[in-house]
Amino acid sequence: MASQKDLMLRGEPYLSDDPDLAAERLRCRLLLERLNSASASDPAAIGRILRELLGAFAETPTSSRRCTATTATRSASARAAS
Repeated sequence: MASQKDLMLRGEPYLSDDPDLAAERLRCRLLLERLNSASASDPAAIGRILRELLGAFAETPTSSRRCTATTATRSASARAAS
C-alpha cells in the first residue's frame, strides 16, 4: 500500500493527519524558524539551512524575503513533480 506522502505527491486523496506527514511539517516549521532568525551576515548558515530544507538550490540566497511554510511547500512540491 502506498504511503500517504506518496498519495499526496501523486495528487491523489490522502490523510493529511498522517503521523509521518505531521512529523515532516513540524521539521519544516522548525527549519523555517531557523532560517528566518538566521543573520543576513552569515550566508553559509543560510545555505546550510536551505540545503536541509530544500535539498538543493541554484545559488547563495540574497533575498530579504522571509520564507514561510507555504513558499517552502510550493518549492518542495515543484521538485517532487519534476
